[in-house]
Amino acid sequence: RRWLGQHFLVDRSVILDALDAADVRAGDSILEIGPGTGNLTAELLSAGAVVTAVEKDRNLADKLAETFRGNENLTVHEADFLKWNVAKAFPEPTDAAAADAALGDGAPRRAKVVANIPYNITTDILKVLLPMGDTFENMVFMFQEEVARRLIRDDAGGSDYRPMSVRVRYYSEPYYVRPVSAACFDPPPNVESCLIGFRPRRREEYLPLAGTERQFFAFVQTCFAQKRKMLKNNMRAACDDDTIRDALATLNRPEKTRAQELSMEEYVELFNFV
Repeated sequence: RRWLGQHFLVDRSVILDALDAADVRAGDSILEIGPGTGNLTAELLSAGAVVTAVEKDRNLADKLAETFRGNENLTVHEADFLKWNVAKAFPEPTDAAAADAALGDGAPRRAKVVANIPYNITTDILKVLLPMGDTFENMVFMFQEEVARRLIRDDAGGSDYRPMSVRVRYYSEPYYVRPVSAACFDPPPNVESCLIGFRPRRREEYLPLAGTERQFFAFVQTCFAQKRKMLKNNMRAACDDDTIRDALATLNRPEKTRAQELSMEEYVELFNFV
């Protein structure tokens, strides 16, 4: 179904690399988004993981449930993930859950995400999952190569540095796993792909903000409103010239600074000052 952006991963080596990157172990609780024909699902189950699969395509969801009928480690939900209540299905681990897991160090055991998702909804899915670092400890996705490179860059200044780059860095530590050729899919996509991972930060690890996270990211969006303009011109939608001048001085940045030149940490400092 092309309107669902379906490209099924058929190369087992890529699937095994995804499991290795996510450090999938027996007993791990795994969220899989868009399981499709179940190739990744089968490997997750073989590794001893407990899988919750969310599939929008009714035919594929039914087929998946039938293929793995009787396997108590798999739960299939026919649903649009962006409308599905992930927080209800994956509540934050409690101290009691940690004790039950018998980890020895008393740390709550968090779930993981491994998914081959349609490229047209990757950003929306990240906006949902990245702030859930108290629930998920690692996430590995199939991504369009160009988009992935933009998100994981650890330096500001490039023309492809955007508000989403700041969001990703605020909530997680992104990392690159490996390239994936079009031949690894059926049907093959028209773009280059790769595996990319994110290690979400716990709330206690977030840089402190003077306002809410929603206000912070709205401010960042304002700063990037027109990338051809200098940062100070975009900031006039949020504050006066005196504040802008003092804010840039606090960052030790010249007046001609542009939005893509600031790091995530500098945006936090700028927002807090304003």
